[in-house]
Amino acid sequence: MLSHLLSWLPGDLPLAWGSGLLDAALQGLVGGCGVCVLCGLVKIFLYVQCLNDPDRQAEKETIRRQWPLLDQLHLLVLTGIFTVVGSRVAALVVLEFSLRAVSTLLALSKGAHSSQLFLLCQYSLGCGISCSLGYLQEGAPHRTWNLLLSVGLATLLTHLVWRLGRHVFTMYELHCKERYCGVCLFLLSSWHGIPRLLCNALKVTFLVADLAAVALINRDFLTTSEAVRFWTPLTICYTLLVIYMQEEQRQNPSEQMAYQTVVVRMAGLLVLLMTVGRWLDIANVLVSLVGELWCLARVGVMLGVCRKQGNFLEKLGICHELALNRRMFDGVSPSPDSNLLIKNLIFDDVPVRVYWPKTHVTGQRRGVLYFHGGMGLLGTFRGYERVCRNIAEGSDSVVVCVGFRLAPEHPYPIQVRDCLTAAVHFLKHAEEFGVDSNHIVIVGDSSGGTYTAAVAQELVTRVDLPRLRAQILIYPFLQALDFNLPSYQQNHSCPVISKKVALQLGFRILGKKVIGVDAIMKNAHVSEAMRVKYRKWVSADLIPAEFKLRSFEPPVLAPFSEELHEMMKPVFETRFSPLLVEDEVIRQLPETFLLTCEYDIFRDDGLLYKKRLEDNGVPVTWYHAQEGFHGIFLFLGYPYLEDQTSRDSFKHVMHFLKSL
Repeated sequence: MLSHLLSWLPGDLPLAWGSGLLDAALQGLVGGCGVCVLCGLVKIFLYVQCLNDPDRQAEKETIRRQWPLLDQLHLLVLTGIFTVVGSRVAALVVLEFSLRAVSTLLALSKGAHSSQLFLLCQYSLGCGISCSLGYLQEGAPHRTWNLLLSVGLATLLTHLVWRLGRHVFTMYELHCKERYCGVCLFLLSSWHGIPRLLCNALKVTFLVADLAAVALINRDFLTTSEAVRFWTPLTICYTLLVIYMQEEQRQNPSEQMAYQTVVVRMAGLLVLLMTVGRWLDIANVLVSLVGELWCLARVGVMLGVCRKQGNFLEKLGICHELALNRRMFDGVSPSPDSNLLIKNLIFDDVPVRVYWPKTHVTGQRRGVLYFHGGMGLLGTFRGYERVCRNIAEGSDSVVVCVGFRLAPEHPYPIQVRDCLTAAVHFLKHAEEFGVDSNHIVIVGDSSGGTYTAAVAQELVTRVDLPRLRAQILIYPFLQALDFNLPSYQQNHSCPVISKKVALQLGFRILGKKVIGVDAIMKNAHVSEAMRVKYRKWVSADLIPAEFKLRSFEPPVLAPFSEELHEMMKPVFETRFSPLLVEDEVIRQLPETFLLTCEYDIFRDDGLLYKKRLEDNGVPVTWYHAQEGFHGIFLFLGYPYLEDQTSRDSFKHVMHFLKSL
């Protein structure tokens, strides 16, 4: 027991990365100076920007009135914090911020910048500078003298930036009007370049800091595989956390949300280090929390100025964080597959990617149309490359992945129309692709499952086309009538997609402004007449009892809102909510495979659709992933991410396909 407790303590109890307190303090001072230089330049940039805008003169005065002595206090406090924080915690802070920074920069358009990002990186920048100095100077013969030289250069640069700031805040406006003073004239012509300068400097700084951080953390691992097992889940968790935090900040870009984000990030770091760290690391997380909160408090005025410009991601980027989410959703391209012939084609103006197995076959193959998930906002051929390849090879089928247009650029119902267009083309020309037109199956996951159900319903009336052989619905969304079914209650905060995020994304699909989400979560958009009409198909009473064991209570519904009802009318269409289609259509549907996941808000949509199909005599094969969650198919083909639940679910899909 004693040896176990001692293992949590550092061997030599250093205060930071240096061999002594002096080295640690010098590194902390350099880190603090770096933060002060960053804040000073951002402050100058925001001041000049407000000065040039007649509508923002009040913000200009707010920036100018800041107490100069706070800069010295800021430097002193940060130096103390960077002196005592530990190397492992600092390294993780640096890497966590790098992930957030990369995600934000990817979401911005080319050449754009984010003043808020500069201000939010203060603590991470200081940790990165201190961490890099400690790593680069490790074992140097004149370490302390080198650090003293670094301190001299850093303090000189800090002094010059502070001096420039004082000059700009007092004389810039007058000097620019009178065309007097070379410094002010130079700033007049080049102030736009400050963000680019800072961005390039931060890229270099964090590149070095990331390398140093990875090296410092990897010292604790004996083998490369052990390090990979640590980094892979850590990266996934932080990626999901980044997406969640960015969505929340976009919806509520307030000062309170900024502080809340810091607490959430540090709490995640605390949980991680409680499992793989030492007691001193845990104490250093608390120090880091104090440092982050102090940095936010210090630049509160400037953050307020940035927020008044509007949502900075929407203002400076193409479509806020959506571009980032699309890139992350696409994942990493797999290596070439010699067993498949893959071509990009066009089906009546709809792009598709076709996968042909190269194995010899007598006669024609089965055809599979795949409609990818992503809530109609995300997803490309690249993101579903592994899924489609696995289906083509696993079932020896010709697979066609449909690249329908995405919202919000192309609002609903464009997605369903593109899927229907591609399906009709494939059914008409199946023989040209070596496919038996009577053995075509449509498949879709998540929102792709919605489109699969909607297209199958549309096609039952098309007597001019071959009949679909089957449809496969993988954890589909099927109704927007009741957001208080047991699965919505039990899984309202589950990872990948929560109840609130799903509703917010639904507004984007429709191309509408996000309003009344909390009321819609309580079904305020549904009239009493509609509740009565569809109660026979959509009701918690129809869900089997075993799915109500994990905390289900009859919901307290919000009062009906005529405004929300009118705004949400499109969600009651059967193309958006296939579960609401009449029995006359249901009974004509082809044989169906349904996959549901226990930890998924859409679980009960699948269960209700299964019941409707069975009640109308449609053959149904159902597989429930007891340990599954929404989106498990996206992990197929990724080492360390693909788990047994994903593999088992895919095997059942393949077994159904090959049985047709």
